[in-house]
Amino acid sequence: MVKIEINDEGVFADGISLEENNGVYSFVYYNSLLPVVQTGNETNYALLLGIAAVATIGIIGGTILLKKKEEK
Repeated sequence: MVKIEINDEGVFADGISLEENNGVYSFVYYNSLLPVVQTGNETNYALLLGIAAVATIGIIGGTILLKKKEEK
């Protein structure tokens, strides 16, 4: 964003005086990155679901192995 100001003293872009050339004022505008603002939840639900599935399979598998071991 550039602040353009026109007053009795002249034309200014961000406080810098612009020169007139055949009735046209011009300036070089450089793009700059804006800071990233955290706007939401970035939780990776697929990863959490995968970890929960592996943990559940591990618990069930461990329980089955223990029961088989007790039966022998």
